[in-house]
Amino acid sequence: QMHQTKKVQGIETLFDTPLNFDNTNTVRASLTSMNATATQYFDVTRTQSHDGFLFFAQDVTAIVTADKARATFVQTLGNTFAQISTGLVIFDENRNLAQINPALMDMLGLAPDFLGRAHTLQSFFDDLREKRMIPEPRNYAVWRKKLTNLFLDASQGKFSEHWQLPSGATYQVTGRPHPE
Repeated sequence: QMHQTKKVQGIETLFDTPLNFDNTNTVRASLTSMNATATQYFDVTRTQSHDGFLFFAQDVTAIVTADKARATFVQTLGNTFAQISTGLVIFDENRNLAQINPALMDMLGLAPDFLGRAHTLQSFFDDLREKRMIPEPRNYAVWRKKLTNLFLDASQGKFSEHWQLPSGATYQVTGRPHPE
């Protein structure tokens, strides 16, 4: 539809870039309109047939557009969070560390390599406990279970505690939900 005047000898000539099926049967390809005002994206799948190959293209423009918008949003969010002085940590819906801002890194004295490790909600707080950056409760097992409930409480907007650290610092810790 976008390349009506283009003579097509093979599927490879239809798309903007060559299709490289070296190690996979599906590749993502783009198709730009003749006047270069719109680009569509397709997942092109190649299957072997008795006469050669069959190619199927599925329009994934909406997915690519959403991924680009999400990446832009995350970058904007990161830049915004980097500017605030309140410590901030974000966990995704799977309880994996998604983002942490520089203010929290400074407050907790965390080295940059801390971010290089994958953290779940539990492992994040376990690491902070080892560094003595969270309160040391009398019964850590009970408190750790409470941290598991932190995610549920935060999703309901009702998690709020004052943490007195061994160093004498006091933190107001608040959990808030995010629609995503």
